[in-house]
Formats: sequence, C-alpha cells, structure tokens
Amino acid sequence: MEDNDKKIFKEVVENIFLRWTALKLAVEHGMGGKTGQQTAVESMNYVYEYCIGNDNVTQSEIQEVLEDIMDEEFDTICEDNSPAEISSMLVTYLKMILAKQYDTVRTEVSAMPQCQTQWLNPNFKLEYKKDSDSGSSDDEDEEMEVCTDTDVQGASRTNAPITDEDGWTTVTSKRR
Repeated sequence: MEDNDKKIFKEVVENIFLRWTALKLAVEHGMGGKTGQQTAVESMNYVYEYCIGNDNVTQSEIQEVLEDIMDEEFDTICEDNSPAEISSMLVTYLKMILAKQYDTVRTEVSAMPQCQTQWLNPNFKLEYKKDSDSGSSDDEDEEMEVCTDTDVQGASRTNAPITDEDGWTTVTSKRR
C-alpha cells in the first residue's frame, strides 16, 4: 500500500471512529476507566494498522477485532450491529482506496454527519466527574462519568441511546 493510500485510509478510519456512538458512549461512561479516551485512540490506531497490515482483510476479521476491543477494553457488548456496519464500511473504503477511487472516497467521507468535537484527538480534554454515591476510596473502582458538550451522531445509523433506571445505556439499530 502506497503512502498516499495509507494517509487517505487513516482519515477514513478516524472519521468512522469519531462517529461510532457505542465507542463514544463507552468512553463517556467511563467503561475504559480514566484512560478510556486514550484507549479509544489506541484502538482506532490498532484497527488502522490491522487493516493495512493484512492482505485481503475481511469484514468478519475486522468485526471480530472491533467486538474484542469493545469487550476487552471497554467491558461493552454492542447489540446495535455497529461492529458489523463499521467493519463493512472499512473494507469497502479500503478496497476503493486500493482501486485508486480517491474522489469517491473523499466525497462519501465528506457526506458523513458532521462531528461537533474531535473527541478522539489526544489533545481534546474530557472532564471526568466522579459519581457522588461511590463510597469506594480506590480510584480504579470508582464510577465516573465523562462530560462532553456535544452528542456525536453514530456512523452506524443508530437511534438515540436510552438509559434505564439502573443506569444501563442501550443503543439500538434503526433496522429491526
């Protein structure tokens, strides 16, 4: 893969991850701990490297990587089918880039919903607010909430998240 192809694909991966509602919610709700934002950035970079480092990478391979990341790094299982949708998008764009269809890729990426913040930028600071009901003195066990000033639309075309009375947040697909 040529350097220009890698650069364009990196932009695609960043744009898709910025709009991934399940990942953003996991970070906002402290599922990745105090380093959740950094873990999300590292996960995004890992997926990029995985895609460009493997010949003929498949949608199912990327989907498995995404599901593993969400489960192992964020204690989150996505029931909204977003890992499948995101992996399909990544494979599609990767094939288009390898076929030198740069204009089509740029047009489609620019047509994605706009992000209000660049929350995956390492320089973007998230404010962590500890749960006031937590009686634990161990920082790792304390629940926290990440405060951001915007709501990012999901790349996976998901409905608005629903939080129940127990604090569980559910993100569902519009296609049921």
